[in-house]
Amino acid sequence: SKKQSPQCIPTKCPEPPLTENQLVLKEMADQVGVVQLSCREGLILYGASILRCLSSQQWNDSFPVCKMVLCRRPPYIPFGDPVVSSLHFGSTVSYTCMDGFLLKGTSTIICQADGTWSSLLPECIPVECPQPEEIQNGIVDVQGLTYLSTALYSCKPGFELMGNTTILCGEDGRWLGGEPSCKPIECSKPREIKNGRYSYVDLHYTHTVTYSCDRGFRLEG
Repeated sequence: SKKQSPQCIPTKCPEPPLTENQLVLKEMADQVGVVQLSCREGLILYGASILRCLSSQQWNDSFPVCKMVLCRRPPYIPFGDPVVSSLHFGSTVSYTCMDGFLLKGTSTIICQADGTWSSLLPECIPVECPQPEEIQNGIVDVQGLTYLSTALYSCKPGFELMGNTTILCGEDGRWLGGEPSCKPIECSKPREIKNGRYSYVDLHYTHTVTYSCDRGFRLEG
């Protein structure tokens, strides 16, 4: 009987531990016995990405491993803090600002598949109070409009201040201390004079009192 011709069959190597090492396998169509190994999104490959099955039925290198992507610790921002729960792929970090500062930008960043944080970092900007109200017959000296700044009130000559002389810019952007007012200074009643009398229309600042004497007396002074 006629003997069969010998055949060349591909060398068979052990199955790669795809599940255990969380690997994704891709066979190279143009190269027999060569495989390319990669990871799912959010995992990073440690080890050789291409393996060749040798004639000894062993792979030319050890199998790589896929491990979870880790982002670096998120940076701090001036006058703010990151609230960190995890640094793994897909985890989020939220930023908060100190009292008297407002968050500008996106408060939350996400750990991406390439190990970087998404988005630009937010900023903490000082809270600003509006320009304080002017008061009638008064002067306001504004020291600043940001958180903890003060404004000082005083009155024009002939008026006295009722209320606080100083107001403070609060963390919510409102002035604390209440708006004062200036009321005209009022003089006490004039002294009586012997053998005479006085008359006046008003006792407020700049108003006058007129003295006169009884019949038979004249005014001195």
